[in-house]
Amino acid sequence: MFVAAFFQNFCMNISSSRQINRIRLLYFKSILRQDIPWFDEQSSGALISKLSQNIDIIETGIGPRFGEFVKYISGFITGIVISFAEGWKLTLVACAMLPIISAVFGCFGFIMKYFTFKEIAAYARAGSIAGEVLESVRTVVAFGGEKKESERYREQLGLAEKVSIRKSTATGGVNGAIGLTIFCSSALIFWYGIKLIIEENYKSGSVILIFINVLLGSIFLGNALPSFQYFMNAQASAVEIYGTIERVPNIDKIVLEVLFQSFLEMWHSIMSRLYIQADQILQFLRIFL
Repeated sequence: MFVAAFFQNFCMNISSSRQINRIRLLYFKSILRQDIPWFDEQSSGALISKLSQNIDIIETGIGPRFGEFVKYISGFITGIVISFAEGWKLTLVACAMLPIISAVFGCFGFIMKYFTFKEIAAYARAGSIAGEVLESVRTVVAFGGEKKESERYREQLGLAEKVSIRKSTATGGVNGAIGLTIFCSSALIFWYGIKLIIEENYKSGSVILIFINVLLGSIFLGNALPSFQYFMNAQASAVEIYGTIERVPNIDKIVLEVLFQSFLEMWHSIMSRLYIQADQILQFLRIFL
């Protein structure tokens, strides 16, 4: 188990690091590829924030967190399979709470994605203001604009803080809902299990086995819950990053460079051919004369 856990984290870390390095390089190249009108709509602070913060969020979502998610989901599925093999009636009743848990998970993913978009945008605006001020700090100090810029930066941080508070509140509410469904499922298992023991001579050991497996499966499902937050954050961050990477400007520098390189190769080929023909003509004239 120790060796498996070691290789799991080792492989996921290596894989995520290589992918993130590739994404950083593609994003940086794509920024240098864009035309002037695109830069007029962007701010240097927001671009720097996306290059560092957003890509780090993506790394968290595709790194060890993904391995932990697979581990917990596998434990959940294994527990449910064992429970059905031991007693399908009790397990079927116990799984009646799973649609509610799935619905809560769906709401959790939607809420996380919505608030993550707003949080990233708010911090990007704050980072843009900080970058603009630091780039022209001499001008700001010369005109006495320190207080005004501080208030402007504080206002954007306040908006980002409010979004983070709402996001944390929603996360806590969904976590509470998950816990409620787990405890209700446990109560339902014991109630129906005792009924089966009395009416159908169900074994008490089977009830305990099903309870433990379903409970552990529910706990594994609950442990997988935080991973959804990282996945939603990574997905929201990747939308902006890949939107820039896949954007093709109206005046594409790469296409111009390829055309220019093709023109140089063609020119070199033509001149080489002319040189060979001229050399052949000179040799012919020498022989003839």
